[in-house]
Amino acid sequence: MGAMGLIGPMGPAGATGTNGTNGAPGTPGTNGTNGNPGPQGPAGPAGNGAYSEDIAAFAGFTAATTNGAAGGRDAMHARCAAEFAGSHLCHISEYQLTNSPTTVPATGAWIDPSIMAYALSAGSDLTFDSAPAFGREAFNYTCASWTSSSNTSFQTTFLRPDGRVQSASSSTAPTPPACDVQRPLACCNGAPKTSVAGFTTVTPDGAGFGTGRPGMHAACAAQFTGSHMCHIAEYLRAGSPVSVPASGAWIDPSLNERNEIVFGGSPRFGRMTQQYTCSGWTNNSGTSYQATFLDVDGSAHTQTSSSAPLQIGCAAQRPIVCCR
Repeated sequence: MGAMGLIGPMGPAGATGTNGTNGAPGTPGTNGTNGNPGPQGPAGPAGNGAYSEDIAAFAGFTAATTNGAAGGRDAMHARCAAEFAGSHLCHISEYQLTNSPTTVPATGAWIDPSIMAYALSAGSDLTFDSAPAFGREAFNYTCASWTSSSNTSFQTTFLRPDGRVQSASSSTAPTPPACDVQRPLACCNGAPKTSVAGFTTVTPDGAGFGTGRPGMHAACAAQFTGSHMCHIAEYLRAGSPVSVPASGAWIDPSLNERNEIVFGGSPRFGRMTQQYTCSGWTNNSGTSYQATFLDVDGSAHTQTSSSAPLQIGCAAQRPIVCCR
């Protein structure tokens, strides 16, 4: 056989072939299990309204009318609550802060006056204006705390048809004057922070339970969970419709920022713990120490051996008014 010949040159490359089609996607894998949840956080505190009157709300004017002898401030609050659930008699500042567009009845409407946060001098704390720090005035211009229909003896406060406030007596206009007029009530339903839990069934004298003020608070807490003995401003701010017992009830006095005793309901008033407390609720003397109590008409008073009503000084036995 002869020798192999030389290899010839390589031929040109062939054309590239087309890509094949993609295969079908695979089946998705199963989801993993959820991780353990973290522990639940503690519940937030329950809402309890505002401490000032800055969320004042107007409920309306009652259809029922009364003269100034409604039976006390608690009775006025109850009349409002009967027509507008949860409402109470407005005081001037509270009403004005609502900016109510509701037309005032032609007869006007009963309303409590207001008190400033502190008095510049005795008797100068009454105000017919509005501010969040102003509270309810419980004495002047209220028909003897809404217990009198006299047209000569007591002054009163009412809302006029033009929305302004008027104090009236037998010598002032517009007519007819004073506490003998039949008028509806101006009712507010803002949410104060405080509320009245009730009156204790136990009725200590001014010596309390032998432990001073803590014993008075404890008596309230034992009957009404979470409550304590009210002080005056606290009670007035609550707008309570609960009838005060005929004996009245023990209550702490309140003081303003000038360290003066006050009988109004400003949110800036606090508890007074020295004077007018039967020596810190440790003494039942009928003559030596002064006492503070809530009267049956819903107003508060200090009492000594020479003052009325009922039993004198710290010798009286009364329930305790309790607040939350």
